[in-house]
This record gives sequence, C-alpha cells and structure tokens, in this order.
Amino acid sequence: MNRHAGGVTVGSDHDPAPCAVASIRRWWTDRGRTPYPGAKSLTIVADGGGSHGYRVRLGEAALQRLATDRDLTIPVRHLPPGTSQGNQIEHRLFRVLRRAWRAAR
Repeated sequence: MNRHAGGVTVGSDHDPAPCAVASIRRWWTDRGRTPYPGAKSLTIVADGGGSHGYRVRLGEAALQRLATDRDLTIPVRHLPPGTSQGNQIEHRLFRVLRRAWRAAR
C-alpha cells in the first residue's frame, strides 16, 4: 500500500481469467513478496463487469492453485459495475500508457 506503483500486463488470450491469474502470479513472484515478506493474504480488487460463466470458474480454480502454491489467502473483492471509471489509479496509469502508445506509432 502507498507505494504509488503500477503495472500493466498485455495478453493475447481471448479469455481474461487465465491471463489475470498468470499476471497476479508473476507480480507476486517478481515484485510482491519482497516488500511484503510476511504476507499471508493478497486481496484482489476486480472490476465488477463480465459474465459469470464457466470461464470465471476456471479463473477461480487457477487463483486457488496460486493461493495453495504460495500459501496465501486470496480474497477477491468486486467493484460495482460502472465504478471503475472513477478509479484514480487507472486514470493516472492510462495517461502514461496513452503517451507511450502515441510515441510508438
């Protein structure tokens, strides 16, 4: 908390759940566990959009494997639909991304 750091993972899979869990796993392994060595819990805050089909269940199973592998409790909290537009962190991060994408053209 209060680290003022962000990251973006760009995936090519049509299913966001495995991509999201792989991103979380990579973040925890590469960046998360060092500043939080005694952590027993990793709370995920997710956008409230999307469907509740079988693909969501596949993501939950992958998230459970991550929790088991890393000996973590991983509660997932969902933002109400439509509220991510007011997320200041996303706005600050996407401003930087837009500039980078324009420069890459």
